[in-house]
Amino acid sequence: MSRCHPLIVAHRGDSADFPENTHVAFAAALSAGVDGIELDVRLSRDGVPLICHDADLSRFGGTMRSLRKMSAAQIRDLDVGRWKHPRFTGERVPTLDEVLVQCRRTTLFIELKATGGRGRTTYHRRLVRAVVDAIGKQQAEKRVRILCFDGGVLAEVARIAPHLLRVRNCERLPHNQKRWLADQAGLFAACFDRRILTRTVVDTCHAHGVQVFSWTANAAPAADRLQHLGVDAILSDRPGWLVQHLRS
Repeated sequence: MSRCHPLIVAHRGDSADFPENTHVAFAAALSAGVDGIELDVRLSRDGVPLICHDADLSRFGGTMRSLRKMSAAQIRDLDVGRWKHPRFTGERVPTLDEVLVQCRRTTLFIELKATGGRGRTTYHRRLVRAVVDAIGKQQAEKRVRILCFDGGVLAEVARIAPHLLRVRNCERLPHNQKRWLADQAGLFAACFDRRILTRTVVDTCHAHGVQVFSWTANAAPAADRLQHLGVDAILSDRPGWLVQHLRS
């Protein structure tokens, strides 16, 4: 299942040179010739799936209010480009619908951002339903992968949309990898922090029919190591560089 040339996936678009998770970052990644684009989805108060990694926009010079407590209109009124550089002033938080159209010719690696606290179960169900509906509306089922750190969220995806390919994100290695894989019924892939990935992990996943993705490789030593390990996809903040490095 491993490949000589792993898929190259733009992590939040071309996020090294452009404001992450924005239309301009996705456009740059598409121009670079990537195999896919990874992005993060959260739900607004009024149920609109929006592209944003953080639970609030404070990192981008915006509000500290939780996105869950803001309407889509309020969120999209905020500038998420200027923090990167003044030339990106005016960039707004995209909707999932918009990105499914913009990136209709590539594979989207859609990470569902799970949350904690009160009401999390209801929120997760609403998030999954909204994302599944958006994908169905654009008939994009065959060109998306659904990622999440939360196994319960992926179980909800499997329950209402078993045809969608699911990917479990992992920051730590399972104590018993074989048992963990056996418990992940129908899992398409596991996505690991590159710092914890080993040949044994890759081989064990492949032996169970599970592909291996890894984030994030932004320099030659990391990218070369992941390619040598036989991973199936590499996520990078510098997708244009990675395309040139691995395919030159």
